[in-house]
This record gives sequence, C-alpha cells and structure tokens, in this order.
Amino acid sequence: DGRADALFADNVALDEPYDRRRAAAAALVTRLGRLEVGAITAEHRADATAVLRGERGDAALLVQLHPLLPPRVQWYETT
Repeated sequence: DGRADALFADNVALDEPYDRRRAAAAALVTRLGRLEVGAITAEHRADATAVLRGERGDAALLVQLHPLLPPRVQWYETT
C-alpha cells in the first residue's frame, strides 16, 4: 500500500480500496496474460490512454493525474 500511496492521490483508495484494485488487476492478468505497455496517447497534460498488450488480448488503461505537484494518479480505469 505504501507504493500505491506514493503513486495515487488520496481519493483513489477512498473511491475503491487497494485490495479490490489489486484483485481487479490480477483478474486482468489472468484473463489477458502478461501485460506490456504499448502505445501511449496523451489527450492533455493530465489525461492519457495506454494500450496494454497481453498474450491473449489487449486492454486500454485510461489515466488522469491531479493538478498538484508532484503529479499523482487521480483516477484510472481499464477497458
């Protein structure tokens, strides 16, 4: 959780606890296999989409940073 706290803004764990987020990430890896980051497209300075390439399929990772320094992830979603 300490590593997550350094990466995420305070609201992330409040929106959905880290244990649920870990379980969702593990389920994604189980479904798609080992993931590698492919293309990253930045819509704005604080919004980006990354393609996660897996052995059995791909996913998109949408990320939004909060506006404070240092930048931290305020929200993310995989699709």
